[in-house]
Amino acid sequence: MMAMVSGLASARDQFMSEFAATLLARRPAARPLCVGVDGMSCAGKSRFADELGAAMHAQGVAEILRASIDGFHAPAEGRYRAGRDSPEGYYRDCFDYDQLAARLLRPLATGPYPVSVATAVFDYRADRAAVRTTMAAAPAILLFDGLFLLRPELARAWDVLVLLDIDETDALDRAHERDAAFFGGIDEVDRRYRHRYNPGWRLYCAEARPLDRADAGARAVFLRAAPYPDATAELEQRQDPEEQPDADQRRDERVLHAAI
Repeated sequence: MMAMVSGLASARDQFMSEFAATLLARRPAARPLCVGVDGMSCAGKSRFADELGAAMHAQGVAEILRASIDGFHAPAEGRYRAGRDSPEGYYRDCFDYDQLAARLLRPLATGPYPVSVATAVFDYRADRAAVRTTMAAAPAILLFDGLFLLRPELARAWDVLVLLDIDETDALDRAHERDAAFFGGIDEVDRRYRHRYNPGWRLYCAEARPLDRADAGARAVFLRAAPYPDATAELEQRQDPEEQPDADQRRDERVLHAAI
């Protein structure tokens, strides 16, 4: 059993190393590379971004900005205005996208460099402002994990968007381990996921269609999440059948099926 776990970990490390090298080969020359890691709650977004950052560091990247949608929550009064169990409120009101764009994504895209950016603006547990700022140079790389990253107002921000797809049952199993103490027990975890979080994610999928395409021509990588990593991955090219861009607008979509 230990040998199997070791082999799976090695396969995951190899995948991260190869994926990091692929991204580094596509870095823009004059501004930071912006990578988003999207997925429903408990899909493994933070871990994926952390491990990708470590792989990039190992390949010589000196400046990585790690940020999360958790640092851009809206105040409780706003994010629960539709009700604490509202899926629509979860999707539409939970995060402050204006602050995310104004304080992080837009400055990274436009400079001039080095540019001051905020990697967080709010502490949702304390329900108060908590701003963290740093300077970003043009060679920096942003690794940003979060929910709903292919919303129309965010879709153009990413050079690469990684979507971690996971079954709701598997995500709920992970949530039992991660969230039971914080929420006050497994029953409350089940209630929140079944009434608010999972239906809110379905609403996002229905409106933004992240599983079908990369909105606004963003480059997208789709990864299948699983309880344990797998050594195999299949890479293919896919084009959105509804998108008919001209030569200047045409973008590739890279679809990667892997257990992560």
